[in-house]
Amino acid sequence: MSKSLSLLMSWKPLLAFYILGALLASPVAAVPVNVTAGKAVTSTGAIGVISAAGLLAGWGDSTTFPPAPLSSLVDGVYRPEGTYWQDGTVWWDERNAGSANNIIEIDLNGLFLISFLSIQADNNDFYGISVRDQFGVWSGFVNATAFGGPGMRERAGGFAPFEATGFRIDAFAGDEYYALSEFRAMGEAVPEPPSVALLGVGLLGLAALRRRKKS
Repeated sequence: MSKSLSLLMSWKPLLAFYILGALLASPVAAVPVNVTAGKAVTSTGAIGVISAAGLLAGWGDSTTFPPAPLSSLVDGVYRPEGTYWQDGTVWWDERNAGSANNIIEIDLNGLFLISFLSIQADNNDFYGISVRDQFGVWSGFVNATAFGGPGMRERAGGFAPFEATGFRIDAFAGDEYYALSEFRAMGEAVPEPPSVALLGVGLLGLAALRRRKKS
């Protein structure tokens, strides 16, 4: 066997590893999915507690209208449009101690590229949606304004893709009685940098070639 042919054959394993790395690193179009589904949800304020002023105003208490669990906000199930604000929703009364600045937080447990948001909330209130980036920094993103007739109403829209590791929802204007029934973010997981994947496979190829030469 000639020296040039032998050299060519010795590089075949390395070439194969680099081709594999390139294939693994190549971006593959992904179908957006609901990345909030089943994720952890927390609240900083009291949920389902009506104040004395709320009772005087004629709103029901938690016995008449028990609040839905926080997990229902990410279960993918929307209430029928126009549903009464306390009927099967996560509702709160801003007049309760600790609930004036209530924040609902959803932890995505990973970095995702988001392209669509949907929130179903009480129609006559204004809700702010904030985003946490990969460095843990929160920033205001978009407001869901008062919309439609009475009861629960969905506000939804597409956006230029942005990265997020979590969302926060707060009510910043309205009648002091707020309700949410669903929050959905459509997107896909952010892949590892292609260069890192390619470098890793390339190093494996070098190691395999070195072992081949020794043998």
